[in-house]
Amino acid sequence: MSRIGLIALFILTTIFTNAQEIPVQFALTDTAGIELPNRSIAVRTSFTSDTLAIAPEYQETQSTVTNQFGIASYWIGSGITTLSSTYDNISKDWINPSSLYYIVVEVDSTGSGYQDLATIQYRFPIIALKSSQADSALFSSYSDSSIYSQFSSFSFNSSHANNSDSASFSDSSLQSQYADTSIYSLSSTYSIESGFASSSYYSSLADTAIYALQINSGAFKDSSARNEIQSIEQVLGVDSNANKKSIYNLKTLTIGDTLISQSAALAINRIDAGLLLPRLTKIQRDVISNPEQGLMVYCTDCEAEGRVSIYDGNTWELFMQTTSAGQPPIITTGAAENVDVSSATLNSTILDSGDTQIFASGFCWSSSPYPTLSDFVSAANLINSNSTLKGNIFGLDSNTIYYVRAYASNGAGTSYGPMVQFRTDGMRFIGEEYKGGIIAYVLKPGDNGYIPGEQHGIIVAKQLYGTKLDWGSCNVQTASNGLGGTYFTGRTSELVFDGIYNDSVWNSQCPVSSNNGYYPSLIRTIGNLTWNGFSDWRVGTKGDYKSFVDNIAVINLKMDQTITPNTLIWTNSAFSGTSRYVLIYRQNANTWYSNEYDYSLTSDQNVWPIRYF
Repeated sequence: MSRIGLIALFILTTIFTNAQEIPVQFALTDTAGIELPNRSIAVRTSFTSDTLAIAPEYQETQSTVTNQFGIASYWIGSGITTLSSTYDNISKDWINPSSLYYIVVEVDSTGSGYQDLATIQYRFPIIALKSSQADSALFSSYSDSSIYSQFSSFSFNSSHANNSDSASFSDSSLQSQYADTSIYSLSSTYSIESGFASSSYYSSLADTAIYALQINSGAFKDSSARNEIQSIEQVLGVDSNANKKSIYNLKTLTIGDTLISQSAALAINRIDAGLLLPRLTKIQRDVISNPEQGLMVYCTDCEAEGRVSIYDGNTWELFMQTTSAGQPPIITTGAAENVDVSSATLNSTILDSGDTQIFASGFCWSSSPYPTLSDFVSAANLINSNSTLKGNIFGLDSNTIYYVRAYASNGAGTSYGPMVQFRTDGMRFIGEEYKGGIIAYVLKPGDNGYIPGEQHGIIVAKQLYGTKLDWGSCNVQTASNGLGGTYFTGRTSELVFDGIYNDSVWNSQCPVSSNNGYYPSLIRTIGNLTWNGFSDWRVGTKGDYKSFVDNIAVINLKMDQTITPNTLIWTNSAFSGTSRYVLIYRQNANTWYSNEYDYSLTSDQNVWPIRYF
């Protein structure tokens, strides 16, 4: 619910038009004294000379809108007359400057009815008469110096001002009878600075007028009429304090001399001083809330000597400094890949060697932002022809955010790439849907592939391979006729997590494509499979499939295809030259167990693809 604000600026005067009008300004605030900008309001103005009943002798209504400071302006005489008299008649009748009248202003700012704003005592100035009557100086007795002169800015018909007694002293008619005695003002000097000073003969309506004593000092803050007409030169003084106020919406700003550069929004024209950036420590810089891209500060403890730091939209970067050895390299940091519970693959690219040899490169990483060489460092283990660097890091904590910056060093110094971050996976559990499948087994101490502090295990596909397959031919062809041959009898591992080893054995011995009646083994068929976004599926070892037999019931809850009792599964572990291990999953009294058998390479059995993590 808003209320009518007290008068912060109320100016009344008379100008010469065919129907004289009086300008009015007032402020509108809510109950807390906060101005109400851009508010449409209705105003009702009444004239009366009845000092007891204040009965209207003339009344009009009109609409106006407050400005950005909550100030409303309108002209009495331009509204809709709601009583029988017209404003023109009133102005002709009310011409006796020795009598007092009252203007009653009411405002409706909510549509719920008019509320009293102010009742103002008003004395018509003698120039309320049209200036054509000034030649008789009829009312000059009320003016100290017969204020109508040929120089008066208000004497439109100056040819009739000849009868003014003391014309030379009445340029702006400011020294009128009522201004001298300051009847309505505590300090009539401010009436000169009013927005309508050219016609403010009665300083009763100036900033320091009698009604100004009722102004809420916080209603307008810096938006009073006095401040509005002052230049910044008047406002600012030596060592002035803006008290943390903001200046905004400037088109250009020039510091120093008056030379204006048309292409510069900010120009510093000084030959005795420079630009001093905010000097922050790295900690202070990093806690700046929502920095804009391009924001610059001087980081006092970045590098040994401090550096200018600029925010590139993602991270804070340091300006490079050129030395006699050239300049430091330019390097980027790519997104982390293969992020797991305790490991990740890092990437970067050297964009510019700085015209000198790079003698060290790699990655700095830490659980704190902006890692440097003083934190964890991993050397790049691959640099290809495109200057792309890769590095693997291990031993990370699960479900933890890590920060990474690539680095490169040459004779001119060390450069860091932009900072990237990633979060390691949380601790995995049996039956969890994860990276294209279901976690079937997590390695334990004593398992092949177990690493203390890291989490690794086996993921199974959510369904069996679409069709049953035979294991496939695997031979070393004879040189005599290229036909036939003998099956490979090499050793393969039966251990958990050794499927990669077995794959390398079989892929080195088995044909890539069909040839002379022999064709690729299912090792290659599953190895070429891309499923649920992953392309590293494989046939597991006998140990892999036996490791999670106890977990079949839990795994089945997430499977798209239920593993039923007596399901036969191929492994990639060799039993003999002409057969391979097959596991049969069985169930007895709700307990799953497995039996292993050797089956001919040409028999058709199920394939259950797995992945390692």
